[in-house]
Amino acid sequence: MKPLPITLGPPEKGARGLGSGAVLLLVALFLVGLRGVVFASDGMGFSVKDLLANWRTNPVGAVGLVQLFLSSLCFELLSLLLLCRLTRSGMAARWLARGGLLALLWLNLAGTQVFMVINTYAKGFQLSGLSLPELGRMMGGYLEPKMLAALGLPVLVALFFGREGSVERQRPPLRMRVLLLLLMLAAGGAVYRLVRYPLAVPAVAHSPLTLLVVNTLPEQLGQVPHGRPAPEDWAPSTRLETRWQPLGGVPRDFNVVVVVLESVRASVFWPSPDAPPMPHLAELAPHAAVFTRAYAHEPLSTKGLESLLFGIYPSPYWETAGGKFPDIPLDSVGERWTALGLRNAFISHNEVPFMGEAGFLTRRGFSYYSTPKDMAELDSPITDRTLVKALDRFIEGAPGKRFGAILWPHHTHLPYQFPKPMENAHPPNSFAAYRDAVAYQDLVIGDLVEMLKRRGQFENTVLVLVADHGEAFREHPEAGSAHGDRLFDMSVHIPLVFINPRLFHGERDDRVVQQKDVAATLAWLAGDSRPVLNLGSTVFHEHPSQTAYLISHLDVASMRGALVQGRLKYMYVAPLGTKVADERLYDLVADPGERHDLWQERQEEGRALKARYFGWLQYWSERWGSAEHSGAVKDREALYRELLGGAPPQVASPAAE
Repeated sequence: MKPLPITLGPPEKGARGLGSGAVLLLVALFLVGLRGVVFASDGMGFSVKDLLANWRTNPVGAVGLVQLFLSSLCFELLSLLLLCRLTRSGMAARWLARGGLLALLWLNLAGTQVFMVINTYAKGFQLSGLSLPELGRMMGGYLEPKMLAALGLPVLVALFFGREGSVERQRPPLRMRVLLLLLMLAAGGAVYRLVRYPLAVPAVAHSPLTLLVVNTLPEQLGQVPHGRPAPEDWAPSTRLETRWQPLGGVPRDFNVVVVVLESVRASVFWPSPDAPPMPHLAELAPHAAVFTRAYAHEPLSTKGLESLLFGIYPSPYWETAGGKFPDIPLDSVGERWTALGLRNAFISHNEVPFMGEAGFLTRRGFSYYSTPKDMAELDSPITDRTLVKALDRFIEGAPGKRFGAILWPHHTHLPYQFPKPMENAHPPNSFAAYRDAVAYQDLVIGDLVEMLKRRGQFENTVLVLVADHGEAFREHPEAGSAHGDRLFDMSVHIPLVFINPRLFHGERDDRVVQQKDVAATLAWLAGDSRPVLNLGSTVFHEHPSQTAYLISHLDVASMRGALVQGRLKYMYVAPLGTKVADERLYDLVADPGERHDLWQERQEEGRALKARYFGWLQYWSERWGSAEHSGAVKDREALYRELLGGAPPQVASPAAE
């Protein structure tokens, strides 16, 4: 059998450009190098170097690692074989093959960058809700000189791909064609398995491109521990908590303005000692009530909005319950506000998908939804302070009518940069830039208070400051950056502050509360006599149990869950492949940085929290599954019966007397 004519020396007569096999060699080195970066990262959850160094004592682990590495390159191998065949089909096909190679290399580079930030590759459904402006801003934050050089190399390689005299243009001998066919079939079979069963293997066993076909969250939980639900954790409240009983004697005819602090964790926001200077908020301290232990349910904006509008735990759908079932007949904050006579607005930068889109919100009681055109009429460039101007204009449309509003800033979102020509003092994606963006929110709140005072509405309006989730900066390497791959407090412990001079006088509440409870609070403050909205009870009422349930759908191949009760926090990462379950227990009072794992020392307490968590997870997963498959999501009475176990409340919200 003649050898395949691959040469790295001078090109053969008639060849142009790189040596006949140099392009394929460069492509191979580029792709293998990207995988090497991923396999050497913290996202692996273990040391690849140590595993390979100890291959004699742990050959199974070493072989398994090699299998994962080869699996991650099967899609690229199959693509290259097909692209090489395409180069032999004429000039138009060659340029098509070059474009395909460029896309293959660029997408692998982008996927690797995503992995280095969040410790997993992006799934197709996770990209479906991103707007192009938001995607462009996030990508722009990583266009540094090294990245630009990395993007340029594939262009150069693609231009030389399929040149005359190159190995990809040459027709191999029969025996080699048979071997290549067998190789293609093997790679194709591996790719089929990855695409057909994407969640059966860790993310690192995938190409970034094979995970793009994962278009929904898995319907089944898979093999998770069993537990026993604790219904008292979501039982409705009926009595004001002792310290908040004076609120019962105050007429609740307030306007309500919610500022959803995008990606702001509690430790960097007022009144935390680690927060940047926030003088406007400091001046408001005598009129503020601070809840120091508020938690997001899931580190994802869409899920934050789902809980803040519906007062529910996260539904088992990536696109949220309202995104999957746009007409789902659950009561929402906007509808409660409307029934109480409020005129409502949702003002944002249009970057919250599914439930944060105009079509959904306008059907849920929000008469105004800001558009980019509206914002551009008010400011150039559009900033978070523009949101206050938009609210001012909305109020002016009916100055004598009560109003409810949700404002959703975005400068605190990755890459934490202000729009030009505003100055950015620190590089994108840095913690310093993040703190600058958080400090900027103080100006937004200052503008909001000034506007309300000018209109004589400050005393008649409750300001609610709450985050959708927190943000991680590799304080725990295994958690990654941005929203975080694990449920450490930096990703889920959020600010919750209420401001009104008639209601609050510098109070501090250290009870554990969650976003679902904030939803009920927003309706109650506007005058609803009921302290409950679906599964949420107002933060001012007694809760039978101080328990927060957390979940992350970022890496859907291996679920992440956590529970906070009292001072303890249980964390779980499901087993996958050869990796066993990762279970941890932290004392958040003694160890707020979550550095000392108590799982081995206090297993009895840990197992009790574990059983409680998985009881909750199974209970609500089964409830949602039953409601969906029975068709109850289309009928109000059936939905409340199947999902919440009772009759639906009155459609109209009775005003508090």
